[in-house]
Amino acid sequence: KKMAVKQNNSKSSLEFLYCKVCKRNHSDQRKHIFSKQHKDRLNTILEKFSMKIHEARRLLHKPSVIDGEFEPGATMWCYCCDAEIDKHVTDRFTTIKYGGLLEHMACDNHHKRTRHFWWQNGADKSLLQTYILYQAELDRFKNLVSECLDKLDEKREQRTKLIADEIIKSENLYQKVAREVCDIRYPHKQLHICPHLILNKQMY
Repeated sequence: KKMAVKQNNSKSSLEFLYCKVCKRNHSDQRKHIFSKQHKDRLNTILEKFSMKIHEARRLLHKPSVIDGEFEPGATMWCYCCDAEIDKHVTDRFTTIKYGGLLEHMACDNHHKRTRHFWWQNGADKSLLQTYILYQAELDRFKNLVSECLDKLDEKREQRTKLIADEIIKSENLYQKVAREVCDIRYPHKQLHICPHLILNKQMY
């Protein structure tokens, strides 16, 4: 009897599974992934995730490198990995828009977990390639980012030079005005003759 009870309990525990997509327990085994509720919920999740992925993929051939920090601390949820990831790549001085997501999509762990997510939830196999990125694609993206960073550095140097020129121009103007004011108040200083010499000359 004890063995029978243990077997029944084991069988009962195996019958119930937790679906992260639907966020509920069920006892339908693999049949659950073919239910309308599961399919609808899965489509909603993938559509929401794909919006961010499409935005990121558009930048693969034309990276967006921002001068400064953009959306500081921004993160997003990877439904395939069930984990929070960085949205952008930034050092607080420069931001590579969606760099965090693109790097995540290309890592081996994401590839493995995404394929498992597809199998586990019965997702459309034809959509799988949209949600992963290959290393060759990421390498091309990084090369383009490198070019953008070089251009950004040139712009920064030009901007710094312009600021320096403006400072020098302002300083020169200030000195010129200061000399003119001094000449008006103390005209003798313009001739570099001391006042006592002028008085001595008048005595002869």
